[in-house]
Amino acid sequence: MSWDYVKKSKAIFTATTWLRGFFNFLFAYPNVLVLFSVRILAVISLWWATFYLPKDLWLLHSLIYLLTILGLLLGWRHTNSNNGADQVSNIILVSVCIASLEKPGSFIPLISILFIACQSELSYLTSGFLKLIHPGWRDGTVLKTSLAQKHLEIRN
Repeated sequence: MSWDYVKKSKAIFTATTWLRGFFNFLFAYPNVLVLFSVRILAVISLWWATFYLPKDLWLLHSLIYLLTILGLLLGWRHTNSNNGADQVSNIILVSVCIASLEKPGSFIPLISILFIACQSELSYLTSGFLKLIHPGWRDGTVLKTSLAQKHLEIRN
């Protein structure tokens, strides 16, 4: 979605001029592509560091913090187009950032893992409950319609 459209709904743009200018510069096209590129590079670096430098916690934590900041920034820019996957990604990244602030044997990492598990369970239960009460999901028409639309999209 165009930043020119999205920025009209952001309350922060009634704030200071330098902040408005900074976000206009950061989120305008094609500058926003730099954020996406850095995020892709951070994911690749995190994957590489996890397998090849697992003892370097400073690097792993730094990459996780970078991914979290980029995810929150891009989520804030694209508030109208975020979906459940973006939200779950941000929830997990913020929880991992909080957990990484403490030592592995402390109580905070355990609470973070439990929070992620409870959040996942809540999202699956909510989705399942809504599908249970909707008759189209029970008789299969929603699934047939969805698969037929995907089939047409693939053919075209």
